[in-house]
Amino acid sequence: MKLKSDINTQLLSSDSLASYFKPRHNPYKDTIFENYYLLNNKTKGTVGEKFAQEASALLNRKTKKRTSPGHDIIIDDIKTEVKVSLATNGVSDKFTFNHMATSKDYDRILLVGLNPEHTYMVWITKEDFIDFVIGEKYFTHQQGGKKSDNDDYMYITRDSWQDFLNEPCVHDFATSW
Repeated sequence: MKLKSDINTQLLSSDSLASYFKPRHNPYKDTIFENYYLLNNKTKGTVGEKFAQEASALLNRKTKKRTSPGHDIIIDDIKTEVKVSLATNGVSDKFTFNHMATSKDYDRILLVGLNPEHTYMVWITKEDFIDFVIGEKYFTHQQGGKKSDNDDYMYITRDSWQDFLNEPCVHDFATSW
């Protein structure tokens, strides 16, 4: 049922709720990422997949459409899961990569980290991702914490991005595939 108009008005003008209804600060205002920042997560993922496809073409790699929902794109016959993150709150090299799983049908994860001044594109194999998950290094449960048994992981880089890039199993997409 609809709320009475006066109750609705009171709720929408409530001091405790007002901050949720105001536009949030966009650290990317007046940059190429101004509108990207406002996209929903599914659309951001689609943009990331398109970004990977176009980068692949520029690097003379062949792409194909996925053959199952377990990966996003096939690059040079390698089933690839693409994860993209815009620098969190405008802070360079602080990324959040969401919804990675150990049981999906892919061979590699391609991480795309977007900064206004530069972009990272690095990849790891599924096996290395699983090793990181087992070793509780970099990747944590997305929902439910350590006690959950879901297969949904994330990587919030905080101050570990450079350490991650220096791992022997992390490869530069521009120079190797």
